[in-house]
Amino acid sequence: MGKKKRSRNVPKADARQGKTDTPYALMSPLAGHPKAPLTVLLAQAKAALTYALVPSDVETPPSAPLRLFFSMSDGTKRAEVVHFVGRDLADIWEKVEAWQEALTNPNPSIRWLRVDWVDQTWDLTWHHCQLALENSKRSYFRYGLALDHGFEQAFLEQELNANAMLYLGGTVEQAGVNEKNFNIYGRRRFGAGFQLPQGPAHQIRLFSTQAFLLQPNHGPIRLHGFSGGAEGRDTGRRVVTDLDETTVESMIAQSSRFLAAQVDEQGQFVYGLHPCFDREIKAYNTLRHTSTIYSMLEAWEVTRDTGVKAAIDRALRFMTQNLIRRFTLPDGKEVAYLQDLNNEFKLGGSAVALLALVKYTELTGGHCWTTWRRASDGSKTQRPGNCPMCSIPRISASKKPFGSYIMMGRPLLD
Repeated sequence: MGKKKRSRNVPKADARQGKTDTPYALMSPLAGHPKAPLTVLLAQAKAALTYALVPSDVETPPSAPLRLFFSMSDGTKRAEVVHFVGRDLADIWEKVEAWQEALTNPNPSIRWLRVDWVDQTWDLTWHHCQLALENSKRSYFRYGLALDHGFEQAFLEQELNANAMLYLGGTVEQAGVNEKNFNIYGRRRFGAGFQLPQGPAHQIRLFSTQAFLLQPNHGPIRLHGFSGGAEGRDTGRRVVTDLDETTVESMIAQSSRFLAAQVDEQGQFVYGLHPCFDREIKAYNTLRHTSTIYSMLEAWEVTRDTGVKAAIDRALRFMTQNLIRRFTLPDGKEVAYLQDLNNEFKLGGSAVALLALVKYTELTGGHCWTTWRRASDGSKTQRPGNCPMCSIPRISASKKPFGSYIMMGRPLLD
């Protein structure tokens, strides 16, 4: 059975729609991320934990047990999470090995392994926990939750948010316990006997973690933790200590290839996903389409990645053929605007579209856009270009700088 075509809410346009004439190799989001056996990454994790679990990083008092969470994924489905509690690392590793031996496939190939260890805990009643949730914006509760003091049933912050366990619907601004989603995921993780606390006085624990990420052919990558707001915005992001040339170029290359992988064969971006429900967001924003093209062009200027360039070409073709609307004014003047939903024309959208076209022209030598010139009678004549996207118009020659078009609200083509 063929893959079902995605349905997106995009503006209608006067220009023709359809598949591009040139076949492009679509980029996979997993390209450049090899797999490795779980055993290999677990061995790396054990070595890294030996150095990471220094006294300043673990919970006080020193007699507190060690609590480790392992999140693993091959990139094609949601990560599986398991956790262990033990006296020390050696004790926990015996439990890890026993768990692995009991798996149907004891050594699956994965792309990522994240390791969290608890560094702080706070004791609360179930009632006070729910009050804390009510004081948090939905999807912004940044603590893990253990439903018992022994951490027999415990969830990372990422598990709570990714499974909509604290989501009460789009009309409710604050977080709160979604019993249905909580029970679905809780039973998947801990079995049919899972149940939520039954009384308001039940003792639970909130907790925070420190973490690092492991992937094949790469050393452990330390991740930002959360400390009561000081690191809230960076929670889970990779710690970057030195923005040297190599690091910056790597970030540009990886980020631009990720964006390129979101461009389909028609030139549309995957606008976004609802991660809780694994559903694509059925909306489209043409301003973001154009601004993303511009950011990809700036990245391509550095990397000259052929896959990124092919994605840029597809996205530009879609923009000029489907998102830009052309009009003839009563005086015969031809203008064009970038159209958003509900026949809305945003000044910023047309401005960024103009910037993207200019940037593309600068980087490709200026030979890819059809030239529009002003004739003495106010009409325009079109010159053919030598680009496979020759139906795309170029901005007309003018004595006014580009900035005047943006500031004065001029149309995209004037």
